[in-house]
Amino acid sequence: MPLALVVRQIEVATSISIDDPEEFFEAVVNNVLDQPPEHRFTESIEVIEKHVNEEFGTLDAFEAVLPFDNEMAIQFLENLLEMVMDDVIEDSLHADNPSGHLILLSAFEFLNSCLEFTHDSEPTEDERKILASSFIAVYARIYRAWQIDSEESWVDLSPLANDLVWARSALLGKIAPNSKDYPDPSNTSMHQSVAMQRQVGAVVVYDTEDISVNRGAELAGLTQNDFVEVLKAAEVEVRYGPESAEELFSEDGSIDE
Repeated sequence: MPLALVVRQIEVATSISIDDPEEFFEAVVNNVLDQPPEHRFTESIEVIEKHVNEEFGTLDAFEAVLPFDNEMAIQFLENLLEMVMDDVIEDSLHADNPSGHLILLSAFEFLNSCLEFTHDSEPTEDERKILASSFIAVYARIYRAWQIDSEESWVDLSPLANDLVWARSALLGKIAPNSKDYPDPSNTSMHQSVAMQRQVGAVVVYDTEDISVNRGAELAGLTQNDFVEVLKAAEVEVRYGPESAEELFSEDGSIDE
């Protein structure tokens, strides 16, 4: 359902300007995913531009028929992602196996962070290209997962998890080139990618919902100590519960002497 909601809402939003948005996006997605990963997250914007030029003649002609400007488009996508993320968070808390929900949550969080960086900062032209290309590439993988989901009862989200490793690496390479903490995506296995994105999703749930460190660790598939380290690395405040009944019922968290 989250996959279908995102895909359909974007298709509806573009149907005013594009005669057959489903055919348009299908062609774009195929071309984007055909690229090797070392180019997909830096050059996918050129794929979009190529298809827009084929459909409308020029980018200016395309922009002229759009019913919204860039700021409105970003706001629409931010609102859509916020709504979908709320649903995925809720689903992950009630799922017997939350891994797939958490990978999706990591993907939606990544897309939203691209929009926020574009909206709140003043990225350079090179940074805009990486942000747009990474956004498009991750959305293309979501679109492909939606296609599989509409035909089969189970979707393997490990390709999406792996693409998120590449996407975040591409952004860090451009925006924070001196960062040494993120792994080399070419040496990251599918199993490692799934584990990493599950942890990202669990951090989002913990940061959003009032759950314990223990519950967050369960979602992440980690021990409590390891999950605390993941929270600290993500600069998320660790909420420790009371250590005694006296502390629980004391207003200032300490025992009156």
